[in-house]
Amino acid sequence: GVVYGGDEMSPLALALGQPYQVSGEGGNEVGPFNATVTAPRSFPTLQVDLLHRGSDLDVRWATETAPTAEPLLLEAKWASRTGTRTVRCRVRDDGAFSIPHDAFADLPATAALTSASVTATRLARAPFFAPGAGRGELTLALKDVAALQVTP
Repeated sequence: GVVYGGDEMSPLALALGQPYQVSGEGGNEVGPFNATVTAPRSFPTLQVDLLHRGSDLDVRWATETAPTAEPLLLEAKWASRTGTRTVRCRVRDDGAFSIPHDAFADLPATAALTSASVTATRLARAPFFAPGAGRGELTLALKDVAALQVTP
């Protein structure tokens, strides 16, 4: 999507469960807009089991105190000298999921891996409208990344 910036950007302190507002003054082609989204109440603190080749990968994470309908995004990613591979799953944010073993069929030998990780992303979304640009979506993401350990 489009990324907006400004001269006076400064880091924001994250307040979990609180609303965030993005505003634009507009210009020649896009009119002014405001969008507000409420941040998730917690990071999805990950616990990732050791991956045994030929087995599913069990992943657990901290759940929200008040469940939402928004799925959690899980991403297992690895790299070697021959390239990278990413497996993405949209799962119910209920605290546990097993990534099927066949998703790791292309995983190279452990000695050939240069990196391997699992990322969990909890999203909050809100629609908005900008004259001249139409409908859009403001997305706020909270991520946790854990190393993926693979048996030889």
